[in-house]
Amino acid sequence: MEEDKELFKKELERISLLLNKNLTILDYKQNCNKELSFDKLLYKFGRWSDALDFAGLPKNPHKSPPSSKISLIDLDLEFWRVYSFYQRPFNKREFKEYSKYSWASYIRRFGSWSKCLNFYIDHEIKNTVSTERKLLGGIPVPTNEQETILYFFKFYLKYVKVHYLQSNFPDSRLELMGVVKDVEFEYKSSSFIQHGHPLNFDGIVICWIKDKELPCKIFELSNNDVDNADLLFELFGIDRRKK
Repeated sequence: MEEDKELFKKELERISLLLNKNLTILDYKQNCNKELSFDKLLYKFGRWSDALDFAGLPKNPHKSPPSSKISLIDLDLEFWRVYSFYQRPFNKREFKEYSKYSWASYIRRFGSWSKCLNFYIDHEIKNTVSTERKLLGGIPVPTNEQETILYFFKFYLKYVKVHYLQSNFPDSRLELMGVVKDVEFEYKSSSFIQHGHPLNFDGIVICWIKDKELPCKIFELSNNDVDNADLLFELFGIDRRKK
């Protein structure tokens, strides 16, 4: 109904005045009235951009940096950041509305959007690593930090909420059942020291190989069954047996 759309229009205008900036989906989600949730907005308008048009508000300019300047790990981090926002597979239009990179960068890398989703979500990695590489659940055994991050999110994203992913320290902030922890990803735990990170880090180091003990908590992926997340819960201070 048109009256319902007017309510969303007023809510968009209110948040825009509150923040004094071009609104993003995240801005709306963090500041909207619960009765006018983002899901309800999409139900009424179909698209975020259509809601902004109805309210007469400007859209954020979508800038696509040259693909040659975007590292593979940055593409991976950005995909998982957007995925953690939607908590489900998304189409190119939805990706564009929330990502800082163009979906075209992923098309150039994978050949098609469906292959991109297969790579990140469906565990079907093809022509990306040597066929001699051992596979775990269809995923190559990690040989570097980037692949360690990819491995973790493919298997453990269903347990955690991602607050952010970035290239700076710490790499991420994750939430599990209301408990929030900073996380640093490394291929080997010893790299945490080699990279000059603080030894008083009050978070979790997620690595593929624990080749060195650290003063902080360590989650060694290579020594953990992906079907058993008890250790991950334990590192967050949660006893699953009591849940």
